Amino acid sequence: MGAGLAAGADQGLARLYFAFAGASVGGLLWSIRHALGLRLYNILALCLALSSLGALEVGLRWTSLGQRWDGEDLREAGSSATLSAQFQALERGPKGGDYPAAGFPVALPPRRAAQRIACLGGSSTGGAWQNKSLDDFYPALLGAALQPEVEVVNQGAGSWTSFHVRKYAENWLDAADAQVVTVYLGVNEATLAPASYADLHARWKAGKLGSGPSVLARLRLLNGLRYLGRGLRGRGDVAVDPDEFRDNLDAIADAVTARGGRVLLVREVVYPSGEAFGAWATQMQAAAQDRDGVAYLDPSPRLLAFGSGAFLDENHLSPAGHAALAEALQQRLSELGWLEGPGPGPKR
Repeated sequence: MGAGLAAGADQGLARLYFAFAGASVGGLLWSIRHALGLRLYNILALCLALSSLGALEVGLRWTSLGQRWDGEDLREAGSSATLSAQFQALERGPKGGDYPAAGFPVALPPRRAAQRIACLGGSSTGGAWQNKSLDDFYPALLGAALQPEVEVVNQGAGSWTSFHVRKYAENWLDAADAQVVTVYLGVNEATLAPASYADLHARWKAGKLGSGPSVLARLRLLNGLRYLGRGLRGRGDVAVDPDEFRDNLDAIADAVTARGGRVLLVREVVYPSGEAFGAWATQMQAAAQDRDGVAYLDPSPRLLAFGSGAFLDENHLSPAGHAALAEALQQRLSELGWLEGPGPGPKR
């Protein structure tokens, strides 16, 4: 539980409102039982029903769980406001600044070295709430190890999936001006969503996806029911299913190799086990099989050797984790011979 949630919660007030909600429900049940003897039954029943719902709604706002159900929280990966901001950013492109914002990576200066590596991914690459500077992430550490011959740039953005990276590769890869692209993904693909991100993007293009939280989206009770419904629907409603993941990876590889570049697909490491994301890892490994200019890396053994010390949570990395991932990337790129200049090279 985050500190902000804990600070805003008040169990005493929550219990008070929940007690009032219970009393209102009790009164409603009493009025139903004595409906025939009550002259103003309809008005009384309506008032009791509304007071019970209102007290429950207000009570939830004083709990940490209710604060998690805040529809105005634009950090929620699957919210219409967040998705709309991401889709708009993918159309607009780089906006500047030294930290990813509004669903797009930072704008990049002209290339300053003979070779540039662009690291793409979600918040594990660039944009987690735990890190305030891109200097804390593995691309910066990799760049420090390879300079001055090789420049490494961070093109990660919070909540990005292979769908977002594909749109980036199809529309903004020339601006990145990179000879090697690394793609570190896996966890965000399995995010629960009302529909696949591809379908949601199509709805957005058609103007059928809201751009911000509505009045109803601010109600904790409705948001709780929405989250419950997503969970009951099971794994079918994920942001990017494994087959779509493979299709996106193929499209990313096509976009990069068509420009004479190379792609290193990197499995996102999960602690303590990434078994739940195995279907996506399998597709990533298959996408790199027998294809010039495309390779695969599973850094799990190196990172998991640190145990929990490499992680801040399930998948976001600690300083030790970022350092270990940077070392794994450097070793793999060196093995492949991809640090020697542009153009496809032999895979070993």
